[in-house]
Amino acid sequence: MKAFIVLLISACVAGAITHEVHQIFQPLSLHGTDVSEDFKGEPLQAKVGSFPAVTVGAMPEALVSAVASPHKIKGPISYQVSEANLLVLSGITLDSQMGEKGLECTIDLTAVEIPEEVDLPLRTILELSIKSLQETLNLYYRQAKVIERVRIMIRGTNENNASLKDLSLTFQAGK
Repeated sequence: MKAFIVLLISACVAGAITHEVHQIFQPLSLHGTDVSEDFKGEPLQAKVGSFPAVTVGAMPEALVSAVASPHKIKGPISYQVSEANLLVLSGITLDSQMGEKGLECTIDLTAVEIPEEVDLPLRTILELSIKSLQETLNLYYRQAKVIERVRIMIRGTNENNASLKDLSLTFQAGK
């Protein structure tokens, strides 16, 4: 009888997880390809790319986590790059939480280390990452027909990259 009750409770808990499909934007490295994209008038081997993804957990925090999740671009045998998300490649983490004044997102540079094959400055990686967050959250809130204040903060800088804090911003998602 105890086993039956445990199974019943487990089934109820497992059924409570909501899997949602959302369009996620990520800062993607195009290293290993022969392609460059225009970003602010300059050709880069990187872009903000989007794809549908299944999310689970509190919204919109799960969307922020999805922006920072690993991503492998599928391709032929001649293209075998195991990771394309610039956040993952560079050791940059994202965190978020709903506060009294809206969604607060933190980009943490504490463990940043840009691999040699990613020939991009950290500022550009952050600009692409911020654009990815903005696109993901704007789409989510537009579809929900809600406007939400979002604050993006840069943390974990050092004396060599302290100027990157100027990328911190606040915007109205969903407009």
